[in-house]
Amino acid sequence: MFAIRHFSLSMAGAACALTLGIAVPAAAQPSAKETRQAHNVLVDYSTCVADAEPEITRAFVLTDGADAARVDGVKRLFDSRCMGFNHGKLKMEDFLFRGALAQRLIEKTLASDVLDNVADLEALNATYAGGGPAAQGHTLMYRIGECIARADAAGARTLFATRMGSEKEKAAIRALAPVISGCVPAGQEVKIDRARLRFGLATMYYRLAARLTGQGAE
Repeated sequence: MFAIRHFSLSMAGAACALTLGIAVPAAAQPSAKETRQAHNVLVDYSTCVADAEPEITRAFVLTDGADAARVDGVKRLFDSRCMGFNHGKLKMEDFLFRGALAQRLIEKTLASDVLDNVADLEALNATYAGGGPAAQGHTLMYRIGECIARADAAGARTLFATRMGSEKEKAAIRALAPVISGCVPAGQEVKIDRARLRFGLATMYYRLAARLTGQGAE
């Protein structure tokens, strides 16, 4: 079983050193509107960065943990010039940032049929670096994301083309619901929020494509 929750993600973060200059009391929970806005700021920022630094972006998307920290020029992904009218700093989880970057790379650099031969590729079974519930949850989303990308690449691309929090995004996820259900490990009840679903899927879609084209890490 699985349930897709409303956006439940706070933009507070792990490995990325950017922060949005809005003070929020520790006990306060962001509203659905605030969370949606934060996610869209993340996407807009990531689009700017990916367009400015495509090679560094690609290397970052293909790596996790300490390997990502060692990507040559990785600090250039944290660029105040891409903040636009969002003054201050942007604070976000690297899992979400990586997925947002991957989404832009998919849009800009990959043909719609790039995963046509994905059945010939062995499972990547990506593991998010680190321990604890968060890392385990990210790993699960990578595994589910890879499964969805393999089963319905066109549906994934339809999702990536939608604005976060929009009715079109909701419709794209509803269309993918049977595939998502089939990708949840047997016997598990998994709560999935739309942001983690979308960005985990984007990361794994890009990694599968990179491996198919001989550009992914072995």
